[in-house]
Amino acid sequence: MFEPTPRINEGIVLAKTRAVTSMMDISDGLALSLHDLAKASCVGFKIYEDRLPVLPDVQESLKGDELLEASVFTGGILSYYSQ
Repeated sequence: MFEPTPRINEGIVLAKTRAVTSMMDISDGLALSLHDLAKASCVGFKIYEDRLPVLPDVQESLKGDELLEASVFTGGILSYYSQ
Protein backbone atom coordinates (compact mmCIF):
# COMPACT_ATOMS: atom_id res chain seq x y z
CA MET A 1 0.00 0.00 0.00
CA PHE A 2 1.11 3.50 -0.68
CA GLU A 3 0.83 6.28 1.86
CA PRO A 4 -0.17 9.14 -0.43
CA THR A 5 0.87 12.70 0.26
CA PRO A 6 -1.79 15.27 -0.60
CA ARG A 7 -0.52 17.50 -3.38
CA ILE A 8 -2.38 20.66 -2.48
CA ASN A 9 -0.21 23.07 -4.46
CA GLU A 10 -0.46 20.95 -7.61
CA GLY A 11 -4.24 20.76 -7.16
CA ILE A 12 -4.52 24.53 -6.89
CA VAL A 13 -2.42 25.03 -10.02
CA LEU A 14 -4.47 22.46 -11.97
CA ALA A 15 -7.75 23.99 -10.79
CA LYS A 16 -6.64 27.41 -12.04
CA THR A 17 -6.16 25.99 -15.55
CA ARG A 18 -9.83 24.93 -15.59
CA ALA A 19 -8.69 21.76 -17.39
CA VAL A 20 -9.27 19.77 -14.18
CA THR A 21 -12.68 20.15 -12.59
CA SER A 22 -13.01 17.27 -10.16
CA MET A 23 -11.23 14.53 -8.20
CA MET A 24 -12.03 11.14 -6.74
CA ASP A 25 -10.89 9.30 -3.62
CA ILE A 26 -10.15 5.68 -4.50
CA SER A 27 -9.40 4.46 -0.98
CA ASP A 28 -12.31 1.98 -1.21
CA GLY A 29 -10.54 0.22 -4.06
CA LEU A 30 -9.80 0.82 -7.70
CA ALA A 31 -12.59 -1.45 -9.00
CA LEU A 32 -15.37 0.28 -7.08
CA SER A 33 -14.08 3.72 -7.99
CA LEU A 34 -13.77 2.85 -11.69
CA HIS A 35 -17.28 1.40 -11.62
CA ASP A 36 -18.67 4.60 -10.10
CA LEU A 37 -16.76 6.80 -12.55
CA ALA A 38 -17.77 4.69 -15.56
CA LYS A 39 -21.42 4.77 -14.54
CA ALA A 40 -21.42 8.54 -14.00
CA SER A 41 -19.52 9.25 -17.22
CA CYS A 42 -20.97 6.54 -19.49
CA VAL A 43 -17.50 5.25 -20.33
CA GLY A 44 -15.50 2.08 -19.74
CA PHE A 45 -12.00 1.34 -18.50
CA LYS A 46 -9.31 -1.22 -19.21
CA ILE A 47 -6.98 -2.15 -16.36
CA TYR A 48 -3.43 -3.13 -17.28
CA GLU A 49 -2.32 -5.51 -14.55
CA ASP A 50 1.39 -4.91 -15.15
CA ARG A 51 0.93 -1.16 -14.61
CA LEU A 52 -0.70 -1.34 -11.18
CA PRO A 53 1.58 0.14 -8.50
CA VAL A 54 2.18 -2.53 -5.86
CA LEU A 55 4.85 -2.42 -3.17
CA PRO A 56 7.52 -5.15 -3.34
CA ASP A 57 6.53 -6.52 0.10
CA VAL A 58 2.97 -7.05 -1.13
CA GLN A 59 4.22 -8.69 -4.33
CA GLU A 60 6.21 -11.14 -2.19
CA SER A 61 3.19 -11.96 -0.01
CA LEU A 62 0.62 -12.44 -2.77
CA LYS A 63 0.88 -14.06 -6.18
CA GLY A 64 -1.23 -14.39 -9.32
CA ASP A 65 -4.96 -13.83 -9.01
CA GLU A 66 -4.67 -13.17 -5.28
CA LEU A 67 -2.31 -10.24 -5.95
CA LEU A 68 -4.50 -8.89 -8.76
CA GLU A 69 -7.67 -9.12 -6.67
CA ALA A 70 -6.01 -7.38 -3.72
CA SER A 71 -4.67 -4.66 -6.01
CA VAL A 72 -8.02 -3.97 -7.65
CA PHE A 73 -10.64 -4.72 -4.99
CA THR A 74 -9.04 -3.44 -1.78
CA GLY A 75 -8.13 -0.03 -0.51
CA GLY A 76 -6.06 0.36 2.64
CA ILE A 77 -6.05 -3.35 3.44
CA LEU A 78 -2.91 -3.85 1.36
CA SER A 79 -0.90 -2.45 4.25
CA TYR A 80 -1.84 -5.63 6.15
CA TYR A 81 0.06 -7.74 3.64
CA SER A 82 3.20 -5.63 3.74
CA GLN A 83 3.74 -5.93 7.51
